[in-house]
Amino acid sequence: MSTGRFECECARKKCLLASRLPPNMESRGELYTLGQFRSKLNREGNKNAFMTKEHKFRPQINPDIPEFDELHRQFEKEMRDKKRELEPTVAEPFNLRTAHVSAARKARSSRSQEVPDTGRTSRERSASRERPSSARPPTPHDTLPFGITESTRLRESTVRKSLEQRVASEQDDIKQEQRRRRRQKMLKPEVTRKVMANDHSGQLKKLQKKKCKISSMVLQYNDFL
Repeated sequence: MSTGRFECECARKKCLLASRLPPNMESRGELYTLGQFRSKLNREGNKNAFMTKEHKFRPQINPDIPEFDELHRQFEKEMRDKKRELEPTVAEPFNLRTAHVSAARKARSSRSQEVPDTGRTSRERSASRERPSSARPPTPHDTLPFGITESTRLRESTVRKSLEQRVASEQDDIKQEQRRRRRQKMLKPEVTRKVMANDHSGQLKKLQKKKCKISSMVLQYNDFL
């Protein structure tokens, strides 16, 4: 930058600093500046009106709040340990009927001794009397009762209703076709009569023949002349 240009720039800045606004504009500027400052103070005062010295914008940590993640991990570990443990077998009272069985067996043996032996032992006789379950024919009491589930019952009822509706619609179609044919048979003579009454083809044919005959007679007369 040249020396003359630098001096001009310095003189311009000095003039700008020494310059002032007109008195009326300067007073308005001061009022505007004071108004802005006052508005700013009012806004800050309204915003901080409810605050006291106790208001500290810091997070207050409650040390009594439990650590939920740690508690959850501990609970899962306890559940895994509990699954590995086997429940011990608890002894429960029961009624062993060996005394009655032995008494009944003794009674059967005494009766078998009284009955004369026919060459077979009591074990063979009992084996012949008691057939195995596989050799006995199945009875209705051996099988479990057949049960129908709710879904099967609903499906069967739906299929039955659809078949009934189809049969009813087919019967309605057949009845409508029969009524249409009967109506057509009843209306056929009336329609034929009306068609014959409105048919002028016969009269037109006769008129055409008459015109042809007249034209032929006119031609013959002209030839005669």
